Amino acid sequence: MAKTDIARRVYNHTWKLDPIVRSLLDTDFYKLLMLQMIWGMYPKVDA
Repeated sequence: MAKTDIARRVYNHTWKLDPIVRSLLDTDFYKLLMLQMIWGMYPKVDA
Protein backbone atom coordinates (compact mmCIF):
# COMPACT_ATOMS: atom_id res chain seq x y z
CA MET A 1 0.00 0.00 0.00
CA ALA A 2 1.39 3.41 -0.98
CA LYS A 3 1.80 6.09 1.66
CA THR A 4 -0.10 9.33 1.08
CA ASP A 5 1.24 12.68 2.22
CA ILE A 6 -2.02 14.28 3.36
CA ALA A 7 -0.46 17.66 4.12
CA ARG A 8 1.04 17.94 0.64
CA ARG A 9 -2.20 16.86 -1.04
CA VAL A 10 -4.27 19.35 0.95
CA TYR A 11 -1.84 22.21 0.32
CA ASN A 12 -1.17 21.37 -3.35
CA HIS A 13 -4.01 23.13 -5.19
CA THR A 14 -3.09 21.49 -8.50
CA TRP A 15 -4.35 18.15 -7.10
CA LYS A 16 -7.74 17.40 -8.62
CA LEU A 17 -10.32 17.43 -5.81
CA ASP A 18 -13.89 18.58 -5.58
CA PRO A 19 -13.89 22.19 -4.21
CA ILE A 20 -16.22 21.19 -1.35
CA VAL A 21 -13.91 18.35 -0.32
CA ARG A 22 -10.89 20.68 -0.54
CA SER A 23 -12.64 23.22 1.66
CA LEU A 24 -13.44 20.58 4.28
CA LEU A 25 -9.87 19.25 4.20
CA ASP A 26 -8.44 22.77 4.57
CA THR A 27 -10.68 23.45 7.56
CA ASP A 28 -9.94 20.13 9.26
CA PHE A 29 -6.18 20.44 8.67
CA TYR A 30 -6.26 23.95 10.18
CA LYS A 31 -8.14 22.66 13.24
CA LEU A 32 -5.59 19.88 13.74
CA LEU A 33 -2.70 22.35 13.56
CA MET A 34 -4.37 24.67 16.07
CA LEU A 35 -5.08 21.75 18.42
CA GLN A 36 -1.44 20.68 18.25
CA MET A 37 -0.33 24.24 19.08
CA ILE A 38 -2.74 24.49 22.02
CA TRP A 39 -1.64 21.11 23.42
CA GLY A 40 1.98 22.21 23.11
CA MET A 41 1.44 25.54 24.90
CA TYR A 42 -1.04 24.37 27.57
CA PRO A 43 -0.45 20.65 28.25
CA LYS A 44 -1.86 20.62 31.81
CA VAL A 45 -5.19 22.41 31.21
CA ASP A 46 -8.35 20.36 31.70
CA ALA A 47 -11.47 21.11 29.70
